[in-house]
Amino acid sequence: MALLYVQGLLLWSRKSVMDRGNAPRLTMDDDTVRINVNGTMFTTRLSTVQKYPDTLLGSISFESDCYSKDDKSFYFDRNPELFNTILDYYRNGCLHLPNVFSFIYLSTVLVSASFPCLKTHPGIRIQTSNATTILKLAAYNNVQMWMNKDNHKEMQFATTKEPNWLYYWSLVICIFFSVETILRVLTCSTKNKFVKEWLNILDIILFVIMWICYGIKHAEKEILSNKHLTYFLCFCEAVSVLRLFKFFRLAKQYSSLRILFIAVQSSARELLLLLITFFVFGWMFANLVYYTEILESESFPNMLVGFWWSVVTMTTVGYGDVYPVGPLGRVVGVLCSLCGLLVLAMPIAIIAGNFDSLCRHNEEREAYVKLQTKQKSNIPKAWETSKIDPNYPIK
Repeated sequence: MALLYVQGLLLWSRKSVMDRGNAPRLTMDDDTVRINVNGTMFTTRLSTVQKYPDTLLGSISFESDCYSKDDKSFYFDRNPELFNTILDYYRNGCLHLPNVFSFIYLSTVLVSASFPCLKTHPGIRIQTSNATTILKLAAYNNVQMWMNKDNHKEMQFATTKEPNWLYYWSLVICIFFSVETILRVLTCSTKNKFVKEWLNILDIILFVIMWICYGIKHAEKEILSNKHLTYFLCFCEAVSVLRLFKFFRLAKQYSSLRILFIAVQSSARELLLLLITFFVFGWMFANLVYYTEILESESFPNMLVGFWWSVVTMTTVGYGDVYPVGPLGRVVGVLCSLCGLLVLAMPIAIIAGNFDSLCRHNEEREAYVKLQTKQKSNIPKAWETSKIDPNYPIK
């Protein structure tokens, strides 16, 4: 919507510029201009709108039909809700979509990420046949099924399907993201920078995977007979949840989210130290718990299981699927849990301190910007303090 609005304002206005001929334009001496967009007043600098002199805003003059002598402003019969987007385009040459769009985009991302979860719920899927019928049809058509009839998840996949409403809504969302990706590729002026950004690479990968999934789903007979094809379909469905990373595209509009990224980047050394220390102590306690439990036949069959236990213990998760039984093993468990608290606490405190410092700096910056904006808004305009007739052409 905003893109069409900008194009209508910039491209259509060229004819209006040529029709006006050599009408006197405003000069830099006027400093600011007031623009009335359907009753909403905007004030901006003349140098901003004159960046594009061949457009309607860039060619305004006191002889223009849109100029009002009563309130000394330029009137345009346009949608005022999107005019801030137009002014941003004149300021920095980039088109930023309005926040309404951000809400719709984020909602679409969240809904699309929930669809893979809904597809697996047995209460939502529609029963199409039963296991006996599937096996008989496979034998009749000489199709050797790879599925295990004792595995209810595999048989649910073979005997049920997703409802039509879920299928078509998923298709609509895929079309939405496909159109968005194609438009972003076509409208990008620097293709080299485009392919270097990880979010753009992820969009292209998701674009390919989404349509591969829809192509595979229509090959039902091949899915039942080809185990590798089914595994590939499951992989594509699992990767599709990465759509949630599209949320990070909104980081440019929210300073708090940008601060989170900056805090992670500034704490890269601490995070690396955390991973290395965690890995070292994890393997150390895996070794200790394995040999202290060597006489126990039911616990820790190998050291990899011990490493799994040490990771779960050091992160204070404690699933309880594997645990030491002997007295020495329990001592190792106590030391492992205490060491995990120390290893995790120190680097995380540094990262939290970096984040808090960046938050305070951002609050001070935003307060300064608001103060500067308020002071500028209180400065009287040139034509409000001057006795010179603004209709008089200035050389």
